Amino acid sequence: MINEIEWKHGKQDQAIPTYYLDASGKRHSSIGELVTANFLRLNKIPFLTQALVGDSISDSEQRVDFVLINRGVYIEVIQSAPLRQSMHTTKHTSQLVANQREHRKLGWECLCINSDKFWSPTGFHIIDFCEHLRLSLLLTGIPSTAELPLAKLGYWDSSEINKLMTLEQPLLFDFLEEHGVTGLAALKNSFHFFLKTLKMREDFDEILVHLYEHDKKTCK
Repeated sequence: MINEIEWKHGKQDQAIPTYYLDASGKRHSSIGELVTANFLRLNKIPFLTQALVGDSISDSEQRVDFVLINRGVYIEVIQSAPLRQSMHTTKHTSQLVANQREHRKLGWECLCINSDKFWSPTGFHIIDFCEHLRLSLLLTGIPSTAELPLAKLGYWDSSEINKLMTLEQPLLFDFLEEHGVTGLAALKNSFHFFLKTLKMREDFDEILVHLYEHDKKTCK
């Protein structure tokens, strides 16, 4: 039964090393989560972020990305871990599937939205992602619309993406440094969007080596 599950709001001030701010100023760890939050808000669907979902049977709790209030639905936005740590993603996805089964028995529905497939060399396809989210919500009986302005969903200047994808390495390193990417540590910790885009370059490994060497020199 749904009333056997309790949820409470997660701590919004908890540390999120790499984050995106949504329209209300809340932090999210990926652009997929950012767009989801703005999408739900624009569709006037009440939600909690980073909520703890538990049940009275197993006496355990899991933190989930979004809980739709009074809907019996929560959303997990799946993304690959930084630096191609696909094993971490696979393990996380397996855990989500297990949690789905557990909570479905109690009347909850978990929507797992894979944001990775909406990335391409031109960036993150926000409209396609929102349409997928709309259809997923519709399967649970929740109507919404994906016809929303990009600027309010989480728009990123496409010219920045083009530079990340097309600049030759010397110019690329200058561009990254101008934006505060002074080494690999900075890229991993504060520029997740840049990292996701750079991963689509053929010379991605060379870029990582260059930034890593920069970190080593700085630490000496």
